[in-house]
Amino acid sequence: MQLNKMALNLKIDYNSEKDIQNWKQSLNKESYNVKWIKFLPSDISIECTNDSECLKKYLEINFPSNKIKIFINLLNQLINPQQIQNDLENLLNSKFKTDDFKIFITTFNRAPYNIDKNYFYLIYRENNINKSVSGIYHELMSFAYTKVISGYFLSEYSYTDKFL
Repeated sequence: MQLNKMALNLKIDYNSEKDIQNWKQSLNKESYNVKWIKFLPSDISIECTNDSECLKKYLEINFPSNKIKIFINLLNQLINPQQIQNDLENLLNSKFKTDDFKIFITTFNRAPYNIDKNYFYLIYRENNINKSVSGIYHELMSFAYTKVISGYFLSEYSYTDKFL
């Protein structure tokens, strides 16, 4: 049986409320033996990060929306979802079930993900956009490793109608 090859759908967006939420959650979090508060920039106080309006003003000044839009546009030009899918399939020697993924740009140095809701954060790297491209691969691999047991990857010998 031939599986219809559909490309991964990657939707990249910046949402200031999600970014603020990521900052606040990250600063109170420890994961992978990392206390994320150590990534708090020296030009902002913890008190400001606790105040959404203060943090929003800080982000608007330090990460202007026009620069983030340029970053997203460049990233969209650099990535090829079909190529990413092919690379993942070759790397894992399995078919990658296509899904729609939402990618939220964050200005904080932590990029959490939600496997159940198919979204992840990608760190804004104005001066190293290629690292952001590899970040997409990294996050999709996180999804792959978590979902491999639940049939996220398809054995080329066991296609079922649920994946068509």
